[in-house]
Amino acid sequence: DDVSEHVPIEDNLTAQQQTLMWNEDLHLHMAPGEKSIPVSVLIDEHAEELSFPTIYGGQFRNYREDIHVTEFMQATSEIRRTDRRATDPQHLLYLAAKIMRLRVSQSVRIAFKHVGYDNKITKENVQSEEYINNCIESNLAFLRCIPNSAWFWSDRKKDLFAMIRQLGAPTVFMTVSAN
Repeated sequence: DDVSEHVPIEDNLTAQQQTLMWNEDLHLHMAPGEKSIPVSVLIDEHAEELSFPTIYGGQFRNYREDIHVTEFMQATSEIRRTDRRATDPQHLLYLAAKIMRLRVSQSVRIAFKHVGYDNKITKENVQSEEYINNCIESNLAFLRCIPNSAWFWSDRKKDLFAMIRQLGAPTVFMTVSAN
């Protein structure tokens, strides 16, 4: 008792001193992403498993190290299984949106690699309809993989006209019966 002074219990709770041990080499990061590969913010690695607990049961997917599995391979494998858990309509729409989002991001990444160093593309440019139309006309065809986009339908139109040239004009047959 001669080492410590007597402090009433009410004052003791507010007057306690605490010491924090801090190693700046281990815990202080000014730029945590420095010297590492950028991670896409479009998709969380375990978002699908956490969003659909009835399908995955709270378990994350595990693959062997020597196997490279893409999102499309995962989706087709789950949809074709015999237990039919993954054929829930909400899950199917989630998978379709996920695959389309990944294809668009990959296409945009590839398209912007070939734009050039002197061109500056800003958020306002990408959001403007005039810039997107100009990109479509100037062969930045990153919208080709999006269903119902202008590039998607231009490809379908080319296919249709090629079929008409090859097979001839379409003919319609109609049979009318009194029954």
